[in-house]
Amino acid sequence: MLIFETEILLIHQLNPLFMSIGNNYLLWAIGSDNQVQALDPSTNSFVTKSDNEFAFDLGVSEDGTIWVISTIPDPNGGAKIFWSPGDGTWNEVQKPTKQAAQICGTSYSNCMYVSETGDVVQMSTDGTSYNLLTALDITDIDYGGGYYWAIMPLKPGGIPCLQFAKVTTPPLTWKAFAGNVIPNNISVNYSGDCYAVNNYNPMYYSKDGSTSNTDGTGANGITLQITFKNTYYLLSNNANAQGNEIMIWVDQQGGIWQNTGLRAIKIVSSWYNS
Repeated sequence: MLIFETEILLIHQLNPLFMSIGNNYLLWAIGSDNQVQALDPSTNSFVTKSDNEFAFDLGVSEDGTIWVISTIPDPNGGAKIFWSPGDGTWNEVQKPTKQAAQICGTSYSNCMYVSETGDVVQMSTDGTSYNLLTALDITDIDYGGGYYWAIMPLKPGGIPCLQFAKVTTPPLTWKAFAGNVIPNNISVNYSGDCYAVNNYNPMYYSKDGSTSNTDGTGANGITLQITFKNTYYLLSNNANAQGNEIMIWVDQQGGIWQNTGLRAIKIVSSWYNS
């Protein structure tokens, strides 16, 4: 039996025991040796959570479940997918999956991945899955606060643009953001608003469908990737052998970006409860 996102959200609303529990780390990352790392807020340092050469992409579900598209080939094609409760143990998804190219966490302990054929697949930790979207030229997708945001064409063969949809039982009703904007590296926060990169600048896109702004000072013209669930981070284009510089949003002086002193090649903000 398939469990749709809308059903899980209703469970969350009706039963407080199913609210997001987060995990003990503010940020998850892929390091320069393709190892999974977690940022310990008490020391502002990374804790290694996998072997080297393990992770290609990763995501974090609302309840703190960590998802990884690994570097390990899958006999069915593509690479194997693993999940973890965040303690460094990794569980392979046992049922065959499509060839996954990108992954992100969704509500409860579920994930959503984009396949190499353009499908968007919702999947649970036991491998149960269904197609959320089929055969679309999606360049990025994320979930947060009861909303999906994606960069995809308005019609097959068209130019991709930023779109959003409130979580319901499929089929979803997608709306294009005003002006058919084309950012990249999108991230959806706890309130359902979208944050993204446009011309190397951090950007904010409201779920009202029209309000957008550049987001803070100190990172304009240098931003490569943004991630925002409960805490707001970005990767800059300042790179060395250890990866790209990680910056954190500091809510002072109107909002500024500050260097954390940490580096990675991919970052995902965690659903975190202090």
